[in-house]
Amino acid sequence: MKIKKHEILSLPEFDSRILEVVLALISALEFREPFTAGHSQNVTVYSMKLGKRMHLSPEKLHDLRYAALLHDIGKIGINESILKKTGKLTKKEYDEVKKHPAIAKTILNPIAGLKNVIPIILHHHEQWDGKGYPEGLKGNKIPIESRIINVVNAYDNLVSDRVYRKKMTHKNAVQLLRSNKNKKFEGRVVDFFIELLEEIRDASKRR
Repeated sequence: MKIKKHEILSLPEFDSRILEVVLALISALEFREPFTAGHSQNVTVYSMKLGKRMHLSPEKLHDLRYAALLHDIGKIGINESILKKTGKLTKKEYDEVKKHPAIAKTILNPIAGLKNVIPIILHHHEQWDGKGYPEGLKGNKIPIESRIINVVNAYDNLVSDRVYRKKMTHKNAVQLLRSNKNKKFEGRVVDFFIELLEEIRDASKRR
């Protein structure tokens, strides 16, 4: 399911000044990576639905929204030839891509209103088993907002065409999420997300 831009613009609780900066940054990223257009918006809407389902506090939901929108912003600092490579990345190239959460921290640090959002973005590629990056955090040491974005981001990437591969079916993407429960992803987050996806798909079929 693709999210329309107006759905982001109409989301409540945004500080309008920060929102303008956020949307400008996203536009800059999508200019460099046009094949991922809409990804940040998709991740945001799914993450918010999932966060509400998991009963996150209003404060955490507020930070989750900004973090989801900006989770890939650090890719602005990654070499364009790597981002647009159609083949498999070398270890050196992948190590460069893995720098994008830290680059995001550098980009966003001057924005005081995003102080609580930066750690969420920094750790959205950490894994439940401690094998993620950049710090190898494990289990509950990973912010819950980061754990949510990690699952949603993975799913939206899997079911979308990318420069290096064709999209996967919903069924196969869900199977992959399940196979990585309590490995790459917190099992509880995966279960809630799959439940949410099935409800969305069922509602769409009834229309």
